[in-house]
Amino acid sequence: KLRKKFPSVTWANPQKASATENTPNQSNGEQFLKRADSLMTARIQTMHISPRKGVWNTYYPNATGPYWEGDATVWGQGAAFSGFVALREVSLHVPGFEEKYSSKDDLFYDGLNHFLTKENGYWGYACYPAQGNERLLDDNVWIGLDMIDLYHQTNNARYLDKAETIWKLLMTGNDKVLGGGVYWYDYHLNKRTSKPTCSTAPVAVMAAKMYLLTKKKKYLNKAIELYDWLKKNLQDPEDHLFWDLMNEEGKIDKAKYSYNTGQPMETACLLYQITRKKEYLQEAQQMAEAAFAKWFDNYYSPQLRREIKVAKGNTWFNAILLRGYLALYRIDGNNQYIQAYEDMFNNVWMAPEGMDQTGLLNYNDFKGLKPQKSWEVIHVGACVEMMARLALNRLE
Repeated sequence: KLRKKFPSVTWANPQKASATENTPNQSNGEQFLKRADSLMTARIQTMHISPRKGVWNTYYPNATGPYWEGDATVWGQGAAFSGFVALREVSLHVPGFEEKYSSKDDLFYDGLNHFLTKENGYWGYACYPAQGNERLLDDNVWIGLDMIDLYHQTNNARYLDKAETIWKLLMTGNDKVLGGGVYWYDYHLNKRTSKPTCSTAPVAVMAAKMYLLTKKKKYLNKAIELYDWLKKNLQDPEDHLFWDLMNEEGKIDKAKYSYNTGQPMETACLLYQITRKKEYLQEAQQMAEAAFAKWFDNYYSPQLRREIKVAKGNTWFNAILLRGYLALYRIDGNNQYIQAYEDMFNNVWMAPEGMDQTGLLNYNDFKGLKPQKSWEVIHVGACVEMMARLALNRLE
């Protein structure tokens, strides 16, 4: 493993990257770690300013709003937390950075837990930090996945306890109606009108990861059950991508989003890792190819002086898609999808309109051609996560 100390590990003011920072076509773990660290610094300085310590604002600038002084809902809080967790993991590979990020554990953990509520006997994360607020199961499962990652990093039982608490809530949304799957809403809100891919697929990922952690067969059985349900009910047989949801009448909303293929892809990779059944790997590869064709466009990069691929659509969705691609790369070694993400970040980091003077990245236009005037924490968190994961992929 490459271990190299970087010159600065303080919350310094982020600097706009110059074109001389990198040579064209260069990609390495050091580069992406420094960038993720710089963006995290900028995010803390511009968006971590809520009256409730540890809680993120939704937007920069103009963070004020009618609810909770502009604080993000738990979806945004969770995305910000995911960025921290990914950056914390890669920091373990670099002397100096480890202390910098491990020292923030309680700050971000306690801030997120501000959204915990107990309803009808189950703890879970509510959209806003008060009793009676909506609790969405997909919001909770993303946090559950982060808790598993933190447990791997720290061996601190509080993270495993939290993952198990979230799992109990998630299982209240899994029944035999429509043949299986996981509801979007918490059970007590009388809004159980759909079983989406966005809740079912990450619960399958979490089940597989809980099995790898505990070796309890119930988790593996659930991962296989949910994956099979998704393939039967919500996968388009023509292109291997996944539709959005099935409603209470069994009708399919056929909208397609990149994260709704990224999570089944990661599930298939995990199931291959556990069972070594080749069909899981083949299915993951089919999903990967189809998602790449649908959500990546060709672009000639003046910065890199060659044609690259640039992801389109929701930035946070594409961060979840990257999780699937990284899981697949660790199995089959096909680097084309990872290279596309690296190229995309290399391009925007060096582009004329790639960054604001505050150090926030232009996630609205990864070509870096149009200036960005407003930033949302969920997407800034996604960019931190993606660069941190790219760094880890190179350093581990």
